Amino acid sequence: MIGRCPERVKLAPTYSLGTLLILPTAVLTAPLFPTPRIGSLTAWAVVLFQGLLGAVAHIWWYEAVLVVGPSQAAIFTNPLGAAPPRRAS
Repeated sequence: MIGRCPERVKLAPTYSLGTLLILPTAVLTAPLFPTPRIGSLTAWAVVLFQGLLGAVAHIWWYEAVLVVGPSQAAIFTNPLGAAPPRRAS
């Protein structure tokens, strides 16, 4: 059943679970950082920009993986660890 779902439907629970898992770390480390200025327009612009750009970038990445395949995407992600292709003898 999950295999027939669109990729975007699969991503929503994944990101939600990731957020829930990282939340305790954020709460524990929050006292180590200065208090944010909630009223700062610049701060909210950065949050909005990063949130939108990050979401769009992930969607484009997953769409690209569907086009080129996971093997080619893995080579692009880690070019130093990729072995050169073997030539047929």
